[in-house]
Amino acid sequence: MSAPQLVLEAARTEDEIVSPRAWRTLAWSSLAVFMAILDGTVLFVAFPSIGRSFPAVSAADLSWILNAYTIVYGSLLVPAGRMADRLGRRRIFLGGVALFALASLAAGLAPSPAIIIAARILQAIGAAMLTPSSLALLLAAFPRSKRSVAVGLWAAVGALAAAVGPSAGSGIIQLGGWRWYAEDAFWRNRGTRTPRAYRTRSEFCSSSPGWHS
Repeated sequence: MSAPQLVLEAARTEDEIVSPRAWRTLAWSSLAVFMAILDGTVLFVAFPSIGRSFPAVSAADLSWILNAYTIVYGSLLVPAGRMADRLGRRRIFLGGVALFALASLAAGLAPSPAIIIAARILQAIGAAMLTPSSLALLLAAFPRSKRSVAVGLWAAVGALAAAVGPSAGSGIIQLGGWRWYAEDAFWRNRGTRTPRAYRTRSEFCSSSPGWHS
């Protein structure tokens, strides 16, 4: 085998190798997207419970607790992706996770529907920040030949969140109520900010050429 052929074979073999860092990137990005999409569906079944918490507020006004998240999340996905390209994928991803977690806590502690709606808007902004940036980080972490597998798994996790959202919401409301779910979302996301998790996330695309970290 000639020298050029050896070089090509070595490059092809290297392109097939998936590092442990890539799998950790897939795990963290999928978890974040799971939470973002779950929050878009889980509160649909909590609507009657929220209404009982605020009997003086009309159903039309309370519906914005659900609609605000969906509208803001969908409308900001493309701008958030462009912002991640300019400011850095990792920075926008971590900022989105932090904003989503803090807004979840605010929603759970909110004394009025107006504050809940404001918190849900902030949740949606955080979710829109982390969704496209997580996909970009994922693409940068995996070799080209394995990206379709990684993206397929990432998308499957998102689809799972959308599918189990109403069922999970029903169980959560029965166990602890809608406020408990909102506050618990804060603690689940806070788990991604432990020192070990931070070390893992700090590896995201740190050495991937052509991608902002």
